[in-house]
Amino acid sequence: MSDIREKVTCLPLVYESSPSQVSEYELCPRKWAFQQLDGLRKPKGKGALFGIGVHDHLEKWLKKRLPPSGSKEAKVAQMILPHLPPPHLVDPSHVEMDVGIELDGVKFAMALDLWMPDLSPPTVYDHKSTSSFDWALKPELMAEDVQATLYAAWAMVKTGSSEVAVQWTYGLTKGAPDARAVRALLRREDVSSRVEQTVQSAKEMKLILDGGGSALEVPYDATACGAYGGCPFVEKCNLTMQERIVAVMTQRSTSTEEYLAQLRNRKGKNGAPATPGQVNPPAVTAPPAQQQAAPPPPAQTGTVAAAPANKLAARLAAKSAAAAATPQVVVETVAEPVAEPAPADTEEAPKRGRGRPAAEQKPATPADMWSAYASTAQAAIIDKLELQELVEPESLEGVAQTAGQCADAMLKEYLSRFGG
Repeated sequence: MSDIREKVTCLPLVYESSPSQVSEYELCPRKWAFQQLDGLRKPKGKGALFGIGVHDHLEKWLKKRLPPSGSKEAKVAQMILPHLPPPHLVDPSHVEMDVGIELDGVKFAMALDLWMPDLSPPTVYDHKSTSSFDWALKPELMAEDVQATLYAAWAMVKTGSSEVAVQWTYGLTKGAPDARAVRALLRREDVSSRVEQTVQSAKEMKLILDGGGSALEVPYDATACGAYGGCPFVEKCNLTMQERIVAVMTQRSTSTEEYLAQLRNRKGKNGAPATPGQVNPPAVTAPPAQQQAAPPPPAQTGTVAAAPANKLAARLAAKSAAAAATPQVVVETVAEPVAEPAPADTEEAPKRGRGRPAAEQKPATPADMWSAYASTAQAAIIDKLELQELVEPESLEGVAQTAGQCADAMLKEYLSRFGG
């Protein structure tokens, strides 16, 4: 995209998609489809309700200069205020502002918490709640964020500016009230690639919606099962641990590409043009084989060499395919070895003395997470093997190799999303 202004048109509020829908689709197409195809709804957790309360206090302050007071939500809002412009500089119509943009025929509806077009540079603010600042988006990742780049694209077109500031202000929901601002300056060339990817994802979503069917027909990403406190549709999805292990070691986008190709072909046969489209799956580097029965933690989390053919993984994949033909009655619930952020379902941290929060547990290192992933995978693999397979030297080596591959893939996925 050479210039966003050539592709984007500012519009009144319309609805075709939204930043949150695109983010959820890219996290796991099936999770998105449960809501958009099957009509299921995610319950609002305590964290989400807490965030709504914080927003209400900030809206009253910015629109009517009513200071937040009283509740825990109000105290968190108080901590956010120093990071925002004073209300006498704010146009009330620019608070909780509904806007829309159309880009290459795809319409997005957005809600800006605060829009300050007269600042230099023009600035978009978004208020967020989190249980830990560890989950706050890093400034250098703003140009890769669906929401931030769409907001910036809208602001650039609206003002004609070649650069826009975006600020996410995080209010802490656990422990003592606190707030932190993450700010980034985004230019057209910074956001163009991410915006193009967002549009491509939205077109894929539209193709799936036009194709009908049910969510269980849509490919899944097993690495997302435990993300953000866990998927609320796990029981509906009904994946076994074996399927999750096999999936996490393969490129989910490959099966998604095949599924989208089928939908395009079906659409073409029905009389509409079958556009080829393009899906660009992220490159996945295969991990090295693990030579010992208990896979040791990696010396580093960087790029690794390609692994030799893993016969055990192929055997497990064949078993998984056979099991998929039989209706599943029992759902295996697997505890994730590392807890990912759960802003929608968090509770306040236990307090001691005069309201002081309990000391936070030291975060796990990448090596700790890798070991936990490998242990979980190894136990699940052994549980699925037959006795004769466990006495084969090739299988014994394959158990460690497969567990190591699973741990490498899951750790890489975790670090790509949250850093560390």
